[in-house]
Amino acid sequence: MLDLDAVGGKSGQNSVSARVAYNRRRWDLEKDCLPIDDRMPFVCECANDGCLGILELTALEHEAGHMCPHWTAVLPGHVVQGDRSRTLVQHPHFWVVERDVD
Repeated sequence: MLDLDAVGGKSGQNSVSARVAYNRRRWDLEKDCLPIDDRMPFVCECANDGCLGILELTALEHEAGHMCPHWTAVLPGHVVQGDRSRTLVQHPHFWVVERDVD
């Protein structure tokens, strides 16, 4: 677990929003081009401002990680202590995290 003070505090939420928007654009462009079981690269959506980790998700995994507006897909262990998010699902290669929306 990462420490919120070490990763930029509230600005981490701004990074999450930017990464989610980037991944959404990528998803919109590529979802119909790849077979449903092929994995495509996405940027980790954790709250660490410096994280540029790459998630490789299938179409179904990406959809599952974003079923609700406040859910994000992160690399395993990329949960920031103190940001009031909670881990919903832990798969071997990605976790689904619910972000605090205050």
